[in-house]
Amino acid sequence: ANPITVTFTITPKSGNNCYGDPITSTVTVNPEPVAISSVPSQTICSNVAFTAINLSNQIASGTTYTWTRDNTTDVTGMSASGNGSSISGTLRNKTANPITVTFTITPKSGNNCYGDLITSNVTVKPEPVITPISGQNLCSNIALTAINPANQLIGTTYTWNRSNTAYVSNMASSGNGNIAGALRNTTNANQISNFYITPTSSFANGSCKGDSVTVAITVKPEPVITPLATQTLCSNLPINTISPQNQLTGTNYSWTRTDTTNVKGLPISGNGDISGTLRNKTSVLRNTIFAILPISSPNFGSCQGDIFFDTINVKPEPDAQATTLLPLAICSESDVTINFGNQIASGTSYHWSRNNTLGGTMPLADTSINSINGT
Repeated sequence: ANPITVTFTITPKSGNNCYGDPITSTVTVNPEPVAISSVPSQTICSNVAFTAINLSNQIASGTTYTWTRDNTTDVTGMSASGNGSSISGTLRNKTANPITVTFTITPKSGNNCYGDLITSNVTVKPEPVITPISGQNLCSNIALTAINPANQLIGTTYTWNRSNTAYVSNMASSGNGNIAGALRNTTNANQISNFYITPTSSFANGSCKGDSVTVAITVKPEPVITPLATQTLCSNLPINTISPQNQLTGTNYSWTRTDTTNVKGLPISGNGDISGTLRNKTSVLRNTIFAILPISSPNFGSCQGDIFFDTINVKPEPDAQATTLLPLAICSESDVTINFGNQIASGTSYHWSRNNTLGGTMPLADTSINSINGT
């Protein structure tokens, strides 16, 4: 570690074999630094900091180090050369195979003496690089195009999480593998849910993580109809107009209804508000169920909402029928009985009136259960 002086003693001798006085010449030899690497070799994943390569030598002080490295095209993240007593950093390998980077280190003493070159090897396992994935723009509750990540390494697995779970629902906040499903947005504006996908290479490739990629899914809102009240009413009376409401301006509505055989008076389908008079001439209570489909305006993407059902219970109206054969021909002051009935089993009463009211004891009008009697 210290300079060493070498003394050369020189004795002259003439051709006549006569010796002269010896003389001396001294040479001081400064030591060369013998560099030592703290980590001769190591293996790491791409984009993970390697263990610092600390350099030392047998000379107490004054030694400096310069270094260069190879494979600078396929392994990035650090410069091709540098100096200092420690080498540290992060190397990136985005190829399909492990690559070894060799750092070649040159020590130089304070007396400008160079030592032998030494090397330290860092083998960099590849990181998976996901092929770019396009974002999507779709209606609420419509299945997104499946997101199937791909990269250059066989056997890579994927984990993901997503943002904006408060306003975009119907899918988990995180998962594994391919991404499929239908996102729902019931707000009054477009919402974006970003999927952050992280690849991890197979065990055979070192279980190395790659950069996360972001896939933005824009979800247009679906109209959500405000609940409607069930109605129960008599046949042949106007229904309370059904005017669907939702959180999006300009929404259109189409509708269909059930039991058009027994409940008549309105078409089987239509658009917009629902109004009119329903008739039930059966013997029992009937209901007709309106299935109302909202479709948002073009400004909101013309997206369909869930079908909403509104029930109208229609009580039957009695359909009176005379059971006595009519018309009758009778003599004046003869008793007359007219019997009548309807399709409802019981409980119906009848109100009647008559014309030609001159003569006879029969009243002008009355209410009865099932017949008219008089003279």
